[in-house]
Amino acid sequence: MHPGVSGRIVYSSPFVPAELIAAHGFVPERTIPRRRSAPPEGVCPFAQAFADSVGAGTGAAAAIFTTMCDQMRRAVETVRGRDAPPLFVLNVPHTWQTAGARRYYAAELDRLGRFLQGLGGVPTADADLARVMREHDDARRAGAASAAGGVTPGDGAAPVAVVGGPLSAGDRVLFDCIARAGGAVVLDATEHGERALPLPFDRRRLGGDPRGELAAAYFDGIVDAGRRPNTELYRWLKARLAARAVRGIVFAHYAWCDAWHAEAARMREWARLPFLCLELTGEAGAAAVLAHRVEAFVETVRCAP
Repeated sequence: MHPGVSGRIVYSSPFVPAELIAAHGFVPERTIPRRRSAPPEGVCPFAQAFADSVGAGTGAAAAIFTTMCDQMRRAVETVRGRDAPPLFVLNVPHTWQTAGARRYYAAELDRLGRFLQGLGGVPTADADLARVMREHDDARRAGAASAAGGVTPGDGAAPVAVVGGPLSAGDRVLFDCIARAGGAVVLDATEHGERALPLPFDRRRLGGDPRGELAAAYFDGIVDAGRRPNTELYRWLKARLAARAVRGIVFAHYAWCDAWHAEAARMREWARLPFLCLELTGEAGAAAVLAHRVEAFVETVRCAP
């Protein structure tokens, strides 16, 4: 690896496989950035926060952006020329049901691997990648089992789901607001929650085609409003809302996130549950308003028949 930098690779998108980074000898670091200032009008607070954190110099070996989010794709240009590490843009097709789209994503992962080797990463044999994939898969399975055993709300708590895109570190106070209001988040379907996990790996394929299995687990497994079509998002939610006995949905998205903004009305009608839509702007002083709205919503959920 290049002298003077650490072996960390920072990224925020769930479509960046941590296994591939680790297999090349780096430390994958999926970050939840913290906003330093209110963003300009039309700019996503999360994208700006991630770009600012990368541009300020993180000591990382590289930073990875993806094209799944248009705001994040444009944010790359605001980082170039600043005190940033080498940047890589992973192209992720929005369409996902065609063999061509899957091949394209797999080719992008190969390109990412070459980029990592160019930074001084170790060449990765299939056996090494398969071993790392098993380790990460085991950790995810253990985490899923733990979460499944801990989703029962306490006495009188209203079981709710939080659904939406990414949330910066400061905006994740939403979860605390729900708890203080007497709610229990039994399903985190934001970009850093369960919704953004890849499929469990097919262990039978790891011995023969680990790269293909890695691409399939991420590309086919992660559900998102920005995918075309996004019917899998609703299928995924339907199963988990029922299994967790969810009684209300908090739908949180940033004001300039077109994909999730466009989904709000459709999901409200589809869910047929108490539904709170929070359009976050990143403005100072919004926390108090957020807390009041959440408190009123949780009370509605608790009183609903």
